[in-house]
Amino acid sequence: MGNELDEDHSKRTVWTVADDKLLAAAYTIMSEGSIVGNAQKSESFWKRVVAYFNTNRAKGAKKRTAEKAKSHWASLKKIVNRYNGIYNKWYNNQPSGWSDEDLMVRAHEEYKNRWATKKARTSESSGAHTNSSNPNTTVDIDDREIRSRPMGQKAAKRKGKERGLGLLTLSSVLPTFHPLECNIDSTLCSPSKLQLALFYFSLYLVAVAQAGQKPCLQAFGADQFDDNDPEECNLKSSFFNWWTFCLIAGSTIATICLNYVQDNVSWVVGFGVSCVFMALGLLIFLLGTGTYRFYNVGHGKNPVSGASKALFTLFKKWQVGSEQEESRQALLSKAPDLANEEDSTANNVDREEAKGLFRLFPIWASCLIYAVVLSQASTFFTKQGSTMDRRLGSKFQVPSASLQCFIGISAIAFIPVYDRLLVPLARRFTGEPSGITMLQRIGTGVALSVVVMLVAAFVEMKRLRTCREMGLVDLPDEVIPMSMWWLMPQNVLCGIANVFAVVGLQEFFYDQVPEAFRSLGLAFCLSIFGVGNFISGFIVSAINLITSSQGGSWFPDNLNRAHLDYFYLLLAGLSAVELLIFLCSAQFYVYKTKGNPAM
Repeated sequence: MGNELDEDHSKRTVWTVADDKLLAAAYTIMSEGSIVGNAQKSESFWKRVVAYFNTNRAKGAKKRTAEKAKSHWASLKKIVNRYNGIYNKWYNNQPSGWSDEDLMVRAHEEYKNRWATKKARTSESSGAHTNSSNPNTTVDIDDREIRSRPMGQKAAKRKGKERGLGLLTLSSVLPTFHPLECNIDSTLCSPSKLQLALFYFSLYLVAVAQAGQKPCLQAFGADQFDDNDPEECNLKSSFFNWWTFCLIAGSTIATICLNYVQDNVSWVVGFGVSCVFMALGLLIFLLGTGTYRFYNVGHGKNPVSGASKALFTLFKKWQVGSEQEESRQALLSKAPDLANEEDSTANNVDREEAKGLFRLFPIWASCLIYAVVLSQASTFFTKQGSTMDRRLGSKFQVPSASLQCFIGISAIAFIPVYDRLLVPLARRFTGEPSGITMLQRIGTGVALSVVVMLVAAFVEMKRLRTCREMGLVDLPDEVIPMSMWWLMPQNVLCGIANVFAVVGLQEFFYDQVPEAFRSLGLAFCLSIFGVGNFISGFIVSAINLITSSQGGSWFPDNLNRAHLDYFYLLLAGLSAVELLIFLCSAQFYVYKTKGNPAM
């Protein structure tokens, strides 16, 4: 009974400096014990820590429970880590003749000055210190925000594997397809083969559906405008602008709303909403079947098959040389299958269509680095944001992945300005129905990608400098006192660049391919960004391999010791070279003439 009265059961527990020192000592001793060390479960570990604490507590002090000790350590650990970062900095750069005591005194002085100054600067509006930033205060665990344990890697993978539309919704609804709940201390929590099979089948089914839907639907929409009608022909360029506007708007709304629903309501509801809206979109599309325009293009043959054979013929012609090819064509001309004049005409059309596809390759290749730049928005831009201050107001914190929404928002805001203001203004000077030519539009986007990378490099230099000044280089989990708004210029510029380059590429590959290949042309456009992602991965892997062998990787796990600034400058240089190549390719490019379906 006496032991129960001796325990602290109050809601508000005050920890003194002596208590903090004793708790830190208990934590260290239990972590470095020669018998169990860290090879122990969380519950048993904190029982050992609190047992040591209660045994050595001051006279008259109440006993602590494992729950309160663990909760208080979450706040205390941040202070310890900050101090350790400063101490390590001085330890690695200590002047000659300094003793351990000198190091401790200097590190303690810098810690007090730095964090006290920071707190005074960030708390002027309230005039109060928080417990986690004042180095001399006692900590009341109920005065601070209670933070839940971060999601573990296994749990994150399990959560990420419950995505999709129809089948992925099914995997969330039926208990049979749910992965088993993982114990918080478990080291293995694998889904069954049936769960994995359904998950991967669902993902590949979605991928196949998108491969068929994305290029074909956009080409079908553009086909609703008559090229022979001057007014409708002018509207076709606007169609690509507003198509992208609706696509980005829908994606941005879905990212914001569905992420919230899946995190705070239910994964079943999130998947179900996606499935219902997709079914609704399909229904609306089918209801308009009677109003659509359909065109019969081609010459009675599979255009892809004919063009493939023609491309092979062109390749062989280049390989064997012109003289041998002439004699070969003379022999082939006597063959029965080419004797028919109609077949000969069809073969000529195949060759013209193949040439029409082949001449687009320089433009396709000269835009790959742009796709590499664009892929950084979902990788390193997001990773940068995760280390920065993402508070919006006093309580809400923006998820780092949601920073990508600013790219979409800037594109949504700029498309109406471009379509309704810039295009009519440019049309007065150029006489072009679309204001500027398709290649000029793409080139503007590529030029902006150079600016995006230069701005990103500058921001990263600023982030690393702030990190060094605050002694946070070796504390990758600490939030750097630098606002997320520093990332806005590069994200906004990226969105504007997309309005020029991405929309321009869509219109170019739709308009310049032979009429029978318009869906394939938009697939070529999409392939730029798919191949660009692979190139980005290859460049990162190659740089990491080279720099790691020299002892200083550009991409370590600790982003505070990385060199993303060097990487961004490299991409800026590659983008500048790409821009020159693109300008040369555009200079010699001849646009397809109207009325020639094979060109």
